[in-house]
Amino acid sequence: MVTGAIARGGAERQMIALTDGLLNNGFQVEVFELQGIVPGQASFADELIARGVKSRRANDDDEFAAIDDCGLGPFASLLPTNIARICAAFAQAISEFQPRVVHGWSDFSNVVGGFVATKMGVERIVLAQRAFPPPFWYDAPHAEFYREAYLSLCANPAVVLLNNSAAS
Repeated sequence: MVTGAIARGGAERQMIALTDGLLNNGFQVEVFELQGIVPGQASFADELIARGVKSRRANDDDEFAAIDDCGLGPFASLLPTNIARICAAFAQAISEFQPRVVHGWSDFSNVVGGFVATKMGVERIVLAQRAFPPPFWYDAPHAEFYREAYLSLCANPAVVLLNNSAAS
């Protein structure tokens, strides 16, 4: 699973519930955080550790990749400056864990995780768009970024969109 952070929020609660279901059915689960939590922020880290789930994220030691290597080149101006490092670290995690499914939990993790998983040839990519589409949360340029990114990702038959509402 790929998420922005394992902070205590609604998407993360759903992620923990799905993790429990997967583990109870004999699947292995690993979580990759794109950004991680801020110091002092409540998180689900202890719950993941108690379940034996490995959690990792990019750090300053990870090698840089070219933004185009992630498939995100057209969107570079709207992404954080460390996005190449995040992509390289997530690609490394996919390479090591060899998942059959990558599941994203927010718009940002959907886009980054979706493009990297596509480049890595992951068999199934599940993108949880949650309750509201990007125009609800973002200004016009960022909403357009997500619209274009989702359209591009949906060209891949391995991609499945998962929504909590008809609005999404």
